[in-house]
Amino acid sequence: MRTSTDPLAPQDYETLPVRTTRRLARRQRLFDEGERVAVLTRIERGRVLLSQTMPDGRRHIVDIAGPGDLFGHENPEHLHVYSAETLTAVQVALIDVDVAGSPAGVRAIGHDLRRKNDRLRAHGRHLARRRGIERVAAFVLSLVDAFEAPACVEGLMCAVPLTRQEIAEYLGLTQETVSRAFSELDRRGLIENTGRGRVALREPSELWRVALMAEAEPEAVV
Repeated sequence: MRTSTDPLAPQDYETLPVRTTRRLARRQRLFDEGERVAVLTRIERGRVLLSQTMPDGRRHIVDIAGPGDLFGHENPEHLHVYSAETLTAVQVALIDVDVAGSPAGVRAIGHDLRRKNDRLRAHGRHLARRRGIERVAAFVLSLVDAFEAPACVEGLMCAVPLTRQEIAEYLGLTQETVSRAFSELDRRGLIENTGRGRVALREPSELWRVALMAEAEPEAVV
């Protein structure tokens, strides 16, 4: 996973003409589910929380998007299929929707769809095979790459920009299960819950072992 400060890699993205760029602080709405698409939006820096509203009114967190992800092309009726909220300071490029029909636009959209589908399938497999504490351990380790931590080393301090409820929604758990998992990992000395939206990694290698327990136990119950 690339960090939020990495340059964009896909060559086709570079060829798309950018109308303008926009910068947003953390916890700002980028667009809402069902909102008409005025421009294509490409994340250049930062992380964005994507969610959808379930039929019963509950929110479901679908993905955490990052640099290179492109939005506005997913629905043939030109409506956003997600709500997007910034988790960090974000810079986005705004691109005319007409570009979607150009050869470069078609290639860029195809690349974007393949990348997102691969990510969502991998996330689904992880949820299917891992128990609650394993999911939370893997999530904590993912913070190292996703939110600008330099490396996974003992004592590393990681930002946790999601609330416990948001983590629960993303991992398919209850808030109580997430809180218990954080407390248990802290009790074991693998992490330290420092508060103020941060967690310290104390034993990264052991945390990896917990996260990967499901790989050694194919029949584990979620």
